[in-house]
Amino acid sequence: MDTVFSDLRYGLRGFVRAPGFTLTPVLALALGIGANTAIFSAIYPVLFKSLPFPDAQRLVRIIPFREGTGEDSMLSFPDFRDWREQVQSLEGLSAYSQESVALGTSQEPIRTRIIFATSNLFAVLGAKAALGRTLEDADDAPTAEPVTVLSHRLWEQAFASNPRVLGQSVQLDGRSFTIVGVLPESFRLSPTGKPPGLWAPLRTKSHPELLDKRGQHFLSVIARIKKSISVDQVGAEMRAINRRLDETLSTERRGGEGFKIIGLQERATESIRPVAMLLLAAVAVVLLIACTNVANLLLARANARQREFAIRLSQGATSGRIARQLFTESILLSALGGATGLLLTLWLSDGLKALFGNRIGSTGIDGPVILFAATIALLTGIIFGVAPVFGLSRIGIYDALKD
Repeated sequence: MDTVFSDLRYGLRGFVRAPGFTLTPVLALALGIGANTAIFSAIYPVLFKSLPFPDAQRLVRIIPFREGTGEDSMLSFPDFRDWREQVQSLEGLSAYSQESVALGTSQEPIRTRIIFATSNLFAVLGAKAALGRTLEDADDAPTAEPVTVLSHRLWEQAFASNPRVLGQSVQLDGRSFTIVGVLPESFRLSPTGKPPGLWAPLRTKSHPELLDKRGQHFLSVIARIKKSISVDQVGAEMRAINRRLDETLSTERRGGEGFKIIGLQERATESIRPVAMLLLAAVAVVLLIACTNVANLLLARANARQREFAIRLSQGATSGRIARQLFTESILLSALGGATGLLLTLWLSDGLKALFGNRIGSTGIDGPVILFAATIALLTGIIFGVAPVFGLSRIGIYDALKD
């Protein structure tokens, strides 16, 4: 450790004596590391962070599609009801439909999205309310009073985070609904996009007569697979159920339909994934260019220090000892560049948020982002530190000392 600290002190003194040289690689690395860290901070919540539900890996979307065209479709409520009654490999099967409604408040009405869902949707997700309750089976009864659950954001914006909001009535497109709960701030069906503001029982949707028509396809389906059951097993059972329905309801169901089963998070991020990977590749090239330029700078600096190295070698230092000094200086430079890059990340993250809006996750600096930046800084320090080390073998002690 004494040797390491000695190398760090020696390297810092050298950088202070040459501020022009030090500033150039630090800024180049700050740009490369900062760009990579900013992109990572944006896509980490989307591509790598699990949805905020227990055993989220068992949550899937079941998506009907037209076998002729391959286009994604929706499910009718009678078909959903038959699926739910017959399937055995799923722990729960739920469905929902989205609409836009005008929420009447004491000020001007607010236009927001509402999800009309089967009462078991929150049970399937394993989600609980932060205040009050979520939807329950009793809410599906034909005589039950229409109720709604607020998102955390809408609760803050339209109701000023009033904890006594439960039991209040709100007007949704002129219809009265009673508020029974508020969802936690972390609740999101998708890590991208603008979350809906309200949730209500499916039977209270506009035009509820569509629920009785097998030809009306408007439902998205979320399911939770039982433990120790694979997606292939679910698919085999669902295909058998579909065949039975085709045989018994051939005049009511439209033919030529299949379905696919895809993870809930994978489905939610499939539109942003190609863009995210392209951005990561682009900023990786920027970092590679920065490493190349810094390596050339360090190689030129090492050539200028050949007499210093020759004196150290003549006094008994080994090539390995000098190589460790050079690697220490390289990692020290990358650490300075990484620290500056983290500051740059804050500015770049704001730009990414303005450019992509809700299509990316919440940007910012947290534990995983700092760890990513530190890892990138360490790797870049090793990568561009290799070039001057290879130059040690070409040092001629006699010629350098004679000169």
